Amino acid sequence: MGGAGIPATQNGAMVRDAVRTARQRERDDRAFIVVNGDESEPGTFKDRELLLRYPHLVVEGVILAGLITEATQGFI
Repeated sequence: MGGAGIPATQNGAMVRDAVRTARQRERDDRAFIVVNGDESEPGTFKDRELLLRYPHLVVEGVILAGLITEATQGFI
């Protein structure tokens, strides 16, 4: 499941459709994938461990998310 209990594929499709709509309205055709690895909850270290132990999976996720949503750039 994706955020808010919506299937991840549906979330990706909604983002892709929003990007396409924005591109039709504007001259700027850039779209971004942003990975936030900040630990906001006290005593939580899951994001840090994921980035330290499996960085290749994070990069792969950014690539896949970019392909699904038609993003032009990704930031970690």
